[in-house]
Amino acid sequence: MPPTPLNWHPGTDTERLPVFMDQAQEPIPTWQEFRKTGRASAVAVLFDVSASSRDQASAPLVLTRRSLKVNSHKGQISLPGGRREDHDITPADTARREASEELGVPREALVAHGILPTLPALNRDLVVPVLVTSTERPHPDQVQTDEVAELLAIPWEFFRADRRELVHFRLFGLQRRSYLYRQPPHLIWGLTAQILALANFDC
Repeated sequence: MPPTPLNWHPGTDTERLPVFMDQAQEPIPTWQEFRKTGRASAVAVLFDVSASSRDQASAPLVLTRRSLKVNSHKGQISLPGGRREDHDITPADTARREASEELGVPREALVAHGILPTLPALNRDLVVPVLVTSTERPHPDQVQTDEVAELLAIPWEFFRADRRELVHFRLFGLQRRSYLYRQPPHLIWGLTAQILALANFDC
């Protein structure tokens, strides 16, 4: 059976997006279809397909540098997202709500196209990456400054396999490893790098 056609905004130039967008799991499952979702989260792998990005060969991937006011992962590069709330029916609801709150983009400008394979956070809580496009470009003046210190818009080709490293380190007394992308002056690692590696931008 062919995959379900994606719900593109009218006028979206799909050739500027990575091929794996057509390989995501559609339709998006409800939270009830996952196990152990009490403290689950969803993040938006978010591509800017706004009119202001059309002069670029590929749609930028939107990431944030977390502020120093948040409880965890202070100053790290992350994907927009956060905890599931009771009224969220699907991970797409969570990802779109959180991205809208963090970036100041209207929720109706954010369209979810599917999910990538789930993975656990460091504390073993479930994380669901949701593929999202935005017809409005996030602007630094609109972000939730309590959570976001900086906006990054990086061409998605940057995240191909030949740009990532595998590093080993100790954290909380345990030996760990992580993918790492160097985007000076930023280092993108941890769960964010793992999700971006999982996305397989080489397709």
